[in-house]
Amino acid sequence: MVGALSAAVLLAQGSHLSSEQVRINLPKDSPVAFLGIATDQSRSEAQGSALVLDLHLSLTFRNAGQNRIHGLTLRVVSQEVAPGGKNWVAYSGLNVGPGEAFPARIDMRLMRPVQMAGGPLVEVSLDGVLFQDLTFVGPDRLNSRRTMRAWEMEAQRDREHFKVWREKSAAAWRGRPSARGGMCVCAPRSRRLRWLRENEPSSSRFWSCRIPRCRRYPDWRRWRGARRARRASRFATGPSGR
Repeated sequence: MVGALSAAVLLAQGSHLSSEQVRINLPKDSPVAFLGIATDQSRSEAQGSALVLDLHLSLTFRNAGQNRIHGLTLRVVSQEVAPGGKNWVAYSGLNVGPGEAFPARIDMRLMRPVQMAGGPLVEVSLDGVLFQDLTFVGPDRLNSRRTMRAWEMEAQRDREHFKVWREKSAAAWRGRPSARGGMCVCAPRSRRLRWLRENEPSSSRFWSCRIPRCRRYPDWRRWRGARRARRASRFATGPSGR
């Protein structure tokens, strides 16, 4: 009787969740290999007839395949029947090459009945892996194949858009020859050195940037002082002085 009461008190106070209480379930032909786990501040606490699991897990996996991994979905289960006993976590935007290790963070809360038999409190299983060529490998119990593919296609579209925008901006604003026949000092160092090899090296060949906010602007101190004076006069006058 005393032992049962002490066990109930310990459950009510909560206890640290060890790595032995978390099971990692990966299939034999899994494209990822499990390397290690850190439970950090994970705790279990009894609330009435339920056991609340506050999970803060740091998992480490390794790409065991030959393709680059761009997405991963994990299924986290403490019990299958009652609500609040299972969840999932997805990682998109990855770029893991063959043989490379990568972390996976799990932060969530699950519930399970206190009367359940012993064994691991949480089971983490692989639901699917998305590769660079949009191929998906895994049981797909959460129907995550379509979601992961949609995320990856959106990410590829965004990367292509910003790549084109960056190239156009660089060609339009950086390294432009001036009217004096030189090159802006805001140009990349490699472009300036290339220009010096092809032309006569002279400091007068490089003209200052004409962007007022840039410190290479010759009169940037005067421009900053005038801006501060206008702001001070506006705040000093206020609505009543108009």
